[in-house]
Order: sequence, then C-alpha cells, then structure tokens
Amino acid sequence: MIISRGDAARVTNLSPHDAAAMVQRGEAVLVDVREADEIDRERIDGADAAPLSSFDPSSIRARHAGVIPIFQCRVGQRSIAAALAYGHEGEDLYHLAGGIEAWKHAG
Repeated sequence: MIISRGDAARVTNLSPHDAAAMVQRGEAVLVDVREADEIDRERIDGADAAPLSSFDPSSIRARHAGVIPIFQCRVGQRSIAAALAYGHEGEDLYHLAGGIEAWKHAG
C-alpha cells in the first residue's frame, strides 16, 4: 500500500522482512521516531533515534547521506507522518508497516 500527500511524496509500506533485507544490504537505515522513553524500553538494533517531537529532516539527511531512511515507530502511524515530513516533491519514502510490533512478530 502507498500513502500519498498529493503529488509531493509517497510513502511505501515495507514488511519487516523487506526492511531488514534493505538494511542488511547497506541500502537503508531504520529511523525510529518514537520518543526517548519508548526507545529506552525497546529498540531495533542499529536503528537511529529521531523522535518525532524534535524531528529534523536535515539532520537525518546529513547523518545518513547515500542510504534510504525507513521510518519506524510502534505500530506505523507516527512513521508515516515522519516520512511525509521528511520527503521532498517526487521522492519515494518508506516506513516499516506495523512498526516495532510487526518487527517483533516477524522474529
């Protein structure tokens, strides 16, 4: 499923399997947009913390130049908002469908 904001940006849902494969190939990085207290309780190894409350797309672009950010949260709602806030016109964006909960269930 693709979620869009007009013609400006598209957010593609990625399964945990597809997201993990992209990260393992070095094509992408997971960007966790949950708040610090949530991240302290549990996180996906290697995910970059970028809480939505202080979200700065330019900082994410600088830290992860050359790789695709895959936004993730607990179940997938905040990660869609983050991806849309991050995106530029015509840019394909990605988020982890089902968030960390889907990641855990996928093993």
